[in-house]
Amino acid sequence: MIRKKADSKSSLVEMCHENFIGSFESLARMVPCSVVECIGGLTAVRMGMPGSGFNLVCGLDHPKSIAQVREGIERLFLRTNTGFQIVTLPETLDELEPLIQELNLTEKEVIPGMVLDPIPDACPDPPKELQIRQVRGSDEATDFLRTAAVGFGAPPTYFDALKPAFLAGGADPSSRNATYLGYVGDKPVATSNRFTTGDVAGIYFVSTLPQFRGRGFGESMTWRAVADGRTAGCTLSYLQASMMGRPLYERMGYRLVEEEYSQWKKKTPATVS
Repeated sequence: MIRKKADSKSSLVEMCHENFIGSFESLARMVPCSVVECIGGLTAVRMGMPGSGFNLVCGLDHPKSIAQVREGIERLFLRTNTGFQIVTLPETLDELEPLIQELNLTEKEVIPGMVLDPIPDACPDPPKELQIRQVRGSDEATDFLRTAAVGFGAPPTYFDALKPAFLAGGADPSSRNATYLGYVGDKPVATSNRFTTGDVAGIYFVSTLPQFRGRGFGESMTWRAVADGRTAGCTLSYLQASMMGRPLYERMGYRLVEEEYSQWKKKTPATVS
């Protein structure tokens, strides 16, 4: 396979965007009833899950037709009453902002994109109490999804619809997609996932159960996915950092490659208890 090389910042950013979009496309193509479409030059993904996290329009390129983007959103999300988000960059927001306002997407979350380039030759060992295994069977896939859901503050069964996609990851560390579960004793406590495009090891689904945080588990789960990415031939690693995770990734050597991925969605009304 011919791999792309990042010979400039623009090509590096392009490779990272390809990994981000590809990770959603890959998930959707293995989840029943999901839809992946190009609408007005942008990739739209509908997995049909509650909320907007896995139903989105990737506005990382300049749209070719706002009218076609609008029609696609109407058909894929609005008519099916599916929550969704539009992801923009500063350079694409000017073109998409009128549509965002028209759709009343007022909740904005900014998430930085970060890159570890190059991947180091050696990665730190995990804490002795943490045993990391690559997910290989149905029961482990269920444990992964439910541990990740609780780690991200979602209901335990929230990610269950994604099980076919995570079962499809190979057991070989050099596989394109690999899923990891961290255990303390027999209890699954932490998760990570790697999705590979070209030279890029994209790191996703890094989570730790709240009662097990502060022990370096999230860092170790990330390093395992990164190290296996290096085995698979990757030269760099990419991820999107949460506010909680950014200091951790900076300590690991990740640096900003994209300051602002803005996620636009409808504001959820506050509930009164």
